[in-house]
Amino acid sequence: MSTEQEKFWIQFSKENDMVLFAADWNQFCKAKKTDEETLKKLLFRGKLSDKEFQSIVFCIIITVPFEQPILYYPVLFKQCPQLMERCNWDMLNKLDWLILLGKYPQFIDKCDILDEFDGEDWSCLLCKQPQFADKCDKWDYFDSDAWFELLYTQPQFADKCNKWDEFEGEDWANLLSAQAQFADKCDKWNEFDVFDWKILLKAQPQFAAKCNKWDEFNENEKEELIDAHPNLAKYFK
Repeated sequence: MSTEQEKFWIQFSKENDMVLFAADWNQFCKAKKTDEETLKKLLFRGKLSDKEFQSIVFCIIITVPFEQPILYYPVLFKQCPQLMERCNWDMLNKLDWLILLGKYPQFIDKCDILDEFDGEDWSCLLCKQPQFADKCDKWDYFDSDAWFELLYTQPQFADKCNKWDEFEGEDWANLLSAQAQFADKCDKWNEFDVFDWKILLKAQPQFAAKCNKWDEFNENEKEELIDAHPNLAKYFK
């Protein structure tokens, strides 16, 4: 367990009058993945007074490899929905809400900091929960990266995008590989390098006529494309 983790758990134990055993945490930190049932058992092995019972039980942050936070919020909500009334939602910050709503959209009415979300935050959330679009008032704050991420998975928002001219060749190659219908908006075909063309043609061979890099593909790349789409063989000299 890292020093930061130790500090977090010590503080957590003090604030919640909770006794946790070192063996539990050694097991917990070594595990690459912990299911909700295991988490529940670990949390309730200690003691929690009714008065001090806080939402930290539900929004506990477990640090895993690569320092990515995994939040196990509704561990008990399905079994004990009455506990939601005891959850201190004010403890959740913006990142907490993005992760929570991305997995459990039913908690949207509990979130009172939507006005703090910026364009990047909304793009992240709408990628997973597009039904929240009517709550977004930051469309003008989306940069080209935010639009790329959103349109790649949710193309229905294309009419709101005002950053088409800021997409680079690499962006277009990846976007069109998933959403070929946006080809008429692309004005960067000449900026595609051979790697961009490989990505696009492998997914969308119908754009072969636009490619001007056929003589730059190496033999392995040629074989890979022809294996995927035999009709592309005619473009290689």
